[in-house]
Amino acid sequence: MSRSIAFNGCDLSSWTSAEAFPPAGPVAIARTSTMAKRPGEAILSGLLAPKEIGVRLFLDLGYQPDADELDYVRRRISGALAAPEGATLTLPNGLDYEHAILAAASAWTSKEPDATCDLTFLATDPIAKGSAYSHAEASFTVGGTWPTEPIITVTTHEASLVRICYARKELAVRGPFAAGQHVRLDCANREVYVDDERSMDRLVVTTSFFAFEPGACEVEHDNCDIEAIEYRECWA
Repeated sequence: MSRSIAFNGCDLSSWTSAEAFPPAGPVAIARTSTMAKRPGEAILSGLLAPKEIGVRLFLDLGYQPDADELDYVRRRISGALAAPEGATLTLPNGLDYEHAILAAASAWTSKEPDATCDLTFLATDPIAKGSAYSHAEASFTVGGTWPTEPIITVTTHEASLVRICYARKELAVRGPFAAGQHVRLDCANREVYVDDERSMDRLVVTTSFFAFEPGACEVEHDNCDIEAIEYRECWA
């Protein structure tokens, strides 16, 4: 837990404390169509809308600054919030919202060192990233409330094919492989690396990348040993 937010690589806890006010739940955007003999519309598909996150900043330097220093701190905070291309917002509870922008900001309530201001961030990716994990176990429990896309690294046996399976989904990579080679399967970016070289041509086309659902997970593997399974908890 931090006492303030971080944004665009700048931790504001040296100057401020903060309270965050995310919405109670994610809002969906539905694509609908009329259907015969139906009084309303049918939902064809949907996605999560960008999330508005309110933050109240409290100037909190821990000492009594003079007017020039207070003005400098406010300018530094303003500069840290300038990221029109989007940046990662970290809330005091440690959750990260990637691809966030500052959408609105109030004036400081006064020129005093205990002034406050209200910020509104817009997270175009409304799923928050939480604790990160890395382990070599095939059976484990995933926290959070939303599926998370892992990076799986394995050490190969001498074989013509390496397979990783989860929940009836299979990732298969063609060899030939010598014993001790390293294969990295990046499910988030849909990429395959063999000994740190991008090797998409080795991916068997009938396979599919996957995401771990929250709860008990089990990964099966053939012709390889698990070196690391990396993922972050995801929260809707």
